Amino acid sequence: MAYLSMTNLFEASNLSNLTVLLRQIHARELALPDFQRDFVWDPSMTQDLIVTIAYNHAAGSVWLIRDTLRVFAWRQFQGAPTLEGCHPSLLVLDGQQRLTSLYGVFYGVGEHHYYIDLRRLLDDTDFEDCVFHLRARSRQARAYETFDVQAQDLVLSLSVLNGGMSDFSRWSRQVARTRASEHERDALADALSEVAEGWVRAIDAYHFPVVTLAETTGVEAVCRMFEKLNGTGVKLGPFELLTARFWPQAISLRRLWSKARSEPVYA
Repeated sequence: MAYLSMTNLFEASNLSNLTVLLRQIHARELALPDFQRDFVWDPSMTQDLIVTIAYNHAAGSVWLIRDTLRVFAWRQFQGAPTLEGCHPSLLVLDGQQRLTSLYGVFYGVGEHHYYIDLRRLLDDTDFEDCVFHLRARSRQARAYETFDVQAQDLVLSLSVLNGGMSDFSRWSRQVARTRASEHERDALADALSEVAEGWVRAIDAYHFPVVTLAETTGVEAVCRMFEKLNGTGVKLGPFELLTARFWPQAISLRRLWSKARSEPVYA
């Protein structure tokens, strides 16, 4: 990306904890520019991302732009609280699909919920084979959202990890107390402690490289950057590319399309 070296566009480049990024989304401090595409990942891609993070492997970088001057219109991440009345200071240029996926996983929103089969994990099954997802509206998913079923089947809903290690420790202590004998309680508590150290801590401590562009970056430069950054992975379609291209001219194709769809059609 040679054009980035033509001017000093960077405000900061550092590592940011995944938990912090998700909390910023939930607190409505981090949002999407209006020209961003919709969320398109399927659940298998999200599941692969969970495994990548648990193994502490690289999962790409996140690009942000500071927008306290309110140059861009914005919208919330899918499943996140509405932005009505809020003015997020940071917008995501690259990383939307990953952050939306992980927000859904750890905040328990979206069409699918994600779990870890701890019984299989404690039997030394590979971690990637212990992660699974269910449709959120399915009977089994609704059952796994209740503590009693989680404790009985040793299935961890990843939304429990919303608060990181402390939430898992609290959950695991409660699970251990459901066992009948002191020996069973102690054995399960020790086993879940190993899970915490082996896997939960890695997820809780995961960091993304984050590049933040200064808000003085021109609108046209931002839109060109958006096209370049999002030109790999899940390809942008003509609508997304045109939306970014027309944005500097104060033309919001997304709003025009929504308006056109809402208007009555006359034969």
